[in-house]
Amino acid sequence: MSPESQGRTTVKDPRDRLIVALDMSDIERVVSLVNTLGYHVLIYKVGLELFTSAGYAAMELLHRQGKRVFVDLKLHDIPRTMERAAASIARLGAFMTTVHCLAGKEGVEAAAHGLEEGARDSGVRPHLLAVTMLTSHGEEDLKEVFPGDWVLGEKVIEMARMAGGAGADGVVCSPMEVRRVKESCEGMFAVTPGVRLSEVKADDQRRVSSPSEAIRNGADYLVVGRPIVAAADPVDAARKVLDEMSKGISGG
Repeated sequence: MSPESQGRTTVKDPRDRLIVALDMSDIERVVSLVNTLGYHVLIYKVGLELFTSAGYAAMELLHRQGKRVFVDLKLHDIPRTMERAAASIARLGAFMTTVHCLAGKEGVEAAAHGLEEGARDSGVRPHLLAVTMLTSHGEEDLKEVFPGDWVLGEKVIEMARMAGGAGADGVVCSPMEVRRVKESCEGMFAVTPGVRLSEVKADDQRRVSSPSEAIRNGADYLVVGRPIVAAADPVDAARKVLDEMSKGISGG
């Protein structure tokens, strides 16, 4: 499944909406985990840690196994650099990729153009996601960087609207903002990290929710890392996440 039509997806199989984050640098560990999870996981996220250590090898491995790859580098640079980087990502056959909203309208537009250029070689244009605010940040953390009288949820909406107008297909936002983003940004889909099973202890993620709650609030894709990757039994953890997602999809 891909979000060509955008907006809220109606796909019923939670495997088509679960993205497992490969936040690691050891390619052998990637091989072991992907083999272990097998058919339970169809989409994987290759982020900065893995991409800078073994990105090409990881993507080749995932593609050979028929997996879709979300390249999450949160591009944030001058527009020309973002355009060229996005073109390279498209040539790698990525399913989705990210820019940071703080790159501004010109940066997002440049990345969108770069994806179109790279797709001429790969044949497939990756979906462009705009990262609003990292889920590891709370409002107090952000106001240390951006002082002023503003509300986090409202700022996320403003950034999402800007990115959509600049060519982004969707946004990455926390479970706390996903409902408002979907209501305010018609036609955009939402990828939501910060998803935790109820029995998983708190970590450095601040704005989190359960898989079923995130789906009910409008998330189209969920990004789950440590609750699956760091579990004693990754397959069992993946099944629990998928079961919770199914409840959210069915309205249970």
